Amino acid sequence: YDRYQATVHVRNTDPASENYGQPELWLISPTLTGTMPYKVHNSRCIILDGAALPDRQRSANENWGASCLQACTDQLTRLGMSHQHANALLERSQQAVHKITDLAQTLARPNGEALIKQRVDLVDMVRGILNTIVVDGNEEYSVNNLGISTGVNDMLDRFAEALCAVAGVPMYLLMQRSLGGMNANGKSEQEGWYATVKAYQEENLLKP
Repeated sequence: YDRYQATVHVRNTDPASENYGQPELWLISPTLTGTMPYKVHNSRCIILDGAALPDRQRSANENWGASCLQACTDQLTRLGMSHQHANALLERSQQAVHKITDLAQTLARPNGEALIKQRVDLVDMVRGILNTIVVDGNEEYSVNNLGISTGVNDMLDRFAEALCAVAGVPMYLLMQRSLGGMNANGKSEQEGWYATVKAYQEENLLKP
């Protein structure tokens, strides 16, 4: 049962007890149709509390720990957004500049704006179809590389590393990325990961 199906019905109010303040009876509310809530003694329950929280935040969270998935969900969302933004940056990495003679005077005419727009649209269409630009002798067309694509890979790696940090899973395993560097075979990283899993099993899962 999740935390929303298990609520504390009675707490230990004896200050002399080692379980003072801890639940004594739980009220279990199954979500299946036709089932009724029932009470269970704390000794019959195995509580998987979640991530550690300071006492004040735990109190505000109805005495439950934090969700182990929330930080992963938030960082995974940021990683997805970083890929979207990186794609937008790459699309804007080149900026076309079309210099038109007497542009200001043309725009001042009654039909000048429409003429300029028609001219620009025509050049863009020809460039998209033929990849060749034909302009008047007094015009100039150039494509400037803004250089904003530099560092995009590093940015994506930082977001991926942040996700691995909150998930507690190494980069090579979560992202299926081979390790770089001389004589890098991943053996030490694997041994570290196995040790982390073993410690979590013994500290958190052995009793359940």
